[in-house]
Amino acid sequence: MQASDFQEMVNRDRKNDKIVVHPWMIEWEWAESYHKYNGPEDLLRWMKWTNQNPVNQIIPSHLLEDGIRLVESRNRSIIETLLPGTEYDFRNLDETTALDYFFLNLIPRPKHRQVRTVLDFGAGFGRQVNLWWQKNPGLSFTAMDGIETAYCLQNLYYQFFTPSLNEYADQPDTFQISEKPGIYHLPTWRTDLLPTDFFDVIINVQVLQEINENLVLHMLNEFKRCLKPGGALYVRDHESRWQPAHHIDIASWLRKEGFHLEFFPYWVDDAHHDRAVPNQPVQPDIHGIPRIWRKQDPERPHS
Repeated sequence: MQASDFQEMVNRDRKNDKIVVHPWMIEWEWAESYHKYNGPEDLLRWMKWTNQNPVNQIIPSHLLEDGIRLVESRNRSIIETLLPGTEYDFRNLDETTALDYFFLNLIPRPKHRQVRTVLDFGAGFGRQVNLWWQKNPGLSFTAMDGIETAYCLQNLYYQFFTPSLNEYADQPDTFQISEKPGIYHLPTWRTDLLPTDFFDVIINVQVLQEINENLVLHMLNEFKRCLKPGGALYVRDHESRWQPAHHIDIASWLRKEGFHLEFFPYWVDDAHHDRAVPNQPVQPDIHGIPRIWRKQDPERPHS
């Protein structure tokens, strides 16, 4: 997928009277340089950007090594294919991917909450699919984004996981998300295509604080609609410690809408952690605090 293909998709949908493409659906408030896709070399740029963050000082390494190994092996293969001769040095990136999967699977699930359908919103270059796809045969994995660079990179990255990527840009009139195993990829302005009460897990990593207020509120309502009763909404970011795009209290919104906070560890985030106590720097535990919110299930009330 080229930048011109993405723009053609945007322009085509804008001309369709049945589709609403608001400007705020395709604007990312942070890092404007990531709006323009230049080609496969942008994958390396995005991976370096993610890799620079200090990651984990708290989860024992032996709990993550299997995941890190799987992520690294697949990423090495992808980089070798796309950019031969590139030195691979992305330990932080691989560990970050393993961490997100670890947190989402840390708490044992009852049988009725086994994960078969996943939505990754604001998916970056697509890294979350790496472990989810390798460890969950038969998974229905959906990714959604509205930024040119991210969307094109996701399209590129996902093709290394399945030969039959379900790409909205290629089949806009017949595109449909289903429980049939596969990867489904669509733009942010087509939330109408997200099935109601469908996803077991929705992933939001370092995204909700970086998009504009209109899009945040729109997506929160969509998450509530398309998440299954009892489904998990995973968020990892710096919460109110770093909000470059808006000042919405997302936690308060979720509580008001009946979500149950299942997991919120008492750890030190590295976002401006030294400002909490002036002149007394604190060693951070992690980059972005993970939280799991659970959509209430009327048929299985919380005890």
